[in-house]
Amino acid sequence: MKKIAAFVLCLFAGAAALFAQDQLVTSKTWQAAEVSSLSFRLSYEDLKVERHSGDEVKIAVYSNNASRIPEISLSGGTLLVKSRKKQKLHDRCRLVVQLPRDYRAETFSAESSSGDMSMEELSAGTWQLSASSGTITCGGITADTDFAARTSSGNITLDTIRAKTITCGSNSGSIRLLQLTAESISCRASSGDMRLSQAEAKTLGCTTTSGSIGVLQTGAERLSCTASSGNIAAECTGCRHFAIHAKSGRVQLELDKAPAEASEIKTSSGDIQLRMPKASSFELALTSSSGDFNDEFNRNTISARNTFRSTYNGGGVQIKLESSSGNIRLSE
Repeated sequence: MKKIAAFVLCLFAGAAALFAQDQLVTSKTWQAAEVSSLSFRLSYEDLKVERHSGDEVKIAVYSNNASRIPEISLSGGTLLVKSRKKQKLHDRCRLVVQLPRDYRAETFSAESSSGDMSMEELSAGTWQLSASSGTITCGGITADTDFAARTSSGNITLDTIRAKTITCGSNSGSIRLLQLTAESISCRASSGDMRLSQAEAKTLGCTTTSGSIGVLQTGAERLSCTASSGNIAAECTGCRHFAIHAKSGRVQLELDKAPAEASEIKTSSGDIQLRMPKASSFELALTSSSGDFNDEFNRNTISARNTFRSTYNGGGVQIKLESSSGNIRLSE
């Protein structure tokens, strides 16, 4: 009976902790001039960083367990927030950081095991964000040089990011990117899907193992996409060069004009569809083992075996389309 009573008490204690309200446990304030960089080393705590109308750097900690909140320190201009203890059952903690509207950090870094991150309307020299199972959500971010966001199983959502280089990576989470501007954009995922829209870059690279890739309304001078078992669909303006490779997925590419450099699309068993204006000038080099070639420019269908070559509007750079068992379609 004593063991049963103890077990029941433990259940009630756990339930009480679960439904306990998150309270403001502590808050700290510094003059903006005192804080040059921000660094977060978190375990399970959620992190939200936002602008405010004041001229100070503020941090507030909300938790249902005041004995397990992270340590906060300022040394050498770096504001460091570090977890002291690992999460226990029912522990919750939320950090809210407020920065002046005109504040710019030299560096901003944050890493978390299971907590989520959210950043809005912020500026820093460099950004380094990483999470294991938590999500990363950013909007209105500016970096002088590099912006990097990586997760293991969490999702990444970026909206309106400006930097010299933007790097995103996820093992099993999805990646959603909107309105990115950079010289170089690179995205990698193992089993998650990628969706990019309105990205401007000199080079844009997307690689996934089993997920699909979607690139919409994007201006990239050099576009590269690789997928092992997922589909690839891309719309690109001003593209000078493209290299798109898929093994078992289909490929759809839409361009506003022919590329300025030799380019290619290759698949193993998926179909290929290439769309360009009918007035485009290029040379087509096609290779197909068992698929058909539907040439809508010339309104005919060819049962291509091995190779087929043709020039359009006087010729130009070579576009190579290669599929083992899939069909190939050229349309406007």
